[in-house]
Amino acid sequence: MRDETGRIVRWFGTCTDIDDQKRLEQQRAAVLAQAEATSRMKDELLAIVSHELRTPLTAILGWARLQRGRPDLLPKAMAVIERNAEAQAKLIEEILETSRIVTGKVRLCRRLAHLNDVVQAAVDTIRPAGQQARIMVCDRGGRSPGMESARRPRRRPRRTHRRRLRLVR
Repeated sequence: MRDETGRIVRWFGTCTDIDDQKRLEQQRAAVLAQAEATSRMKDELLAIVSHELRTPLTAILGWARLQRGRPDLLPKAMAVIERNAEAQAKLIEEILETSRIVTGKVRLCRRLAHLNDVVQAAVDTIRPAGQQARIMVCDRGGRSPGMESARRPRRRPRRTHRRRLRLVR
């Protein structure tokens, strides 16, 4: 209500449109939830990567310390150390390759490869893990007759190797 001069004397109610404010709150909540999920995924990735890096390192350190007191184990220790150092270097290279893929700086090199060789390498890679889990990993492959003289199909061995590992796992 207003008086004779036009000033508001009493106020009975108001109406305010808060749709935009509510929409912004919902968007903020969605962005916050997504950021929290991304943070959790990053933490999980770091835990997995640190475990994967630590596993070969533990074997390297263990065998290095063991061979100090037992010189007779030197050849075996060096073989285990070398194998685990190569595994760790390969893991680091795969992490860097993933980073290059994410940033769009992928390096591709095309080479000819026998698909059988790639599958055999994947089977050989997982065979020790299968033996530990008491799972028999069989290779029914082999070269088809006449494969040597046939034109080799173009494949990317490194990428194909990873695909075959995923299939075998």
